[in-house]
Formats: sequence, structure tokens, C-alpha cells
Amino acid sequence: MKLMLTVCLASVLLYTAESLRCYQCTNESCSNSTSVLCPLTSTVCRTITSVRLSNTIASVTVGKNCSSPLSCITPNNVETEWSVNRGFKKEAHTQICCTTDNCNLGTLAVMSNSTEMLELGCISSNLCGIPLILEAVLSENAVVTCGAPWTVSVSGLLLTFALTACKVLV
Repeated sequence: MKLMLTVCLASVLLYTAESLRCYQCTNESCSNSTSVLCPLTSTVCRTITSVRLSNTIASVTVGKNCSSPLSCITPNNVETEWSVNRGFKKEAHTQICCTTDNCNLGTLAVMSNSTEMLELGCISSNLCGIPLILEAVLSENAVVTCGAPWTVSVSGLLLTFALTACKVLV
């Protein structure tokens, strides 16, 4: 009986939890990746391909690593795409998270991210309606919308009202 108890106790003390193994990139293009043993807090493998466009310069980065389910923000084993357009910059991401050893070997395709850029600014009204001048100043394929958008006009009206009300009340 003592022998069985000793063997059980020894096996419990010597038992180590098996951690997940994931591929991890060694550079931004992920041309080299190695399989690493993840910390116990990282229970998913993650692969993400990101495209960032700024001033018509596109950069692509690929990331593979151990991750926590909270930082994954997407369902496991579902390839998910999302993008952000800030006007002067665009970002597009494709991500997948998975839970088996070395499941993040593959690199995800780059999400289509057009080179169109939204630029906001002012131009004098007498030039706004002349396409030849706009092409010379901006670019050959420029699309220009003259006049302030309705939301900007409403925002200006609300700001004027708020400032007037504040001045009256104070």
C-alpha cells in the first residue's frame, strides 16, 4: 500500500502540464518561423496578415504567435477579416486563431485593400467645377466632391448653438 501511495505521489509531483506549441515568426514578413512551446497562459495559436496603406505606400506584415483567447477577439478556426479607413491611412487584417499544436503554419492571404485614399481639404469654389484644373492639381483619377457634407454642416450648426447657449447661461 505504501508503495502504491509513493508511486502516485511521485507521479503527481513530477507531472508537468503539456503546453501548446505554435509557430512564431522571426521577422515582419514571416519568411522564417519556428515552433515554440507556449506559456501556460497562451492557449491558442494566432496568425494575422496586416496591410497598412499610408500616402500610397503599402506595407504587409505577417504575425504568428502564441496568444490568449482574449487577445484573439475572433472565434477559433474561423478566418476573419476586418479593415479600418481613417481617411489618411487604411488598414486591413486577416486573422485566424486555433487550438491544436502548430496549427498556425499557413500564412493567410492579404485582404484586398484598394489604393484609393480619402483626403479632406478646401479648394476655392471657382476651381471646384473645372475638371482639367483638378486633374492637374490632384491627380488624373481624382474624384472631388464640392461643398461640405451635410453632417459637417449639422455639426457646425450644433457647435454654434452649444457655444451660444453656453455664453447665454454663463
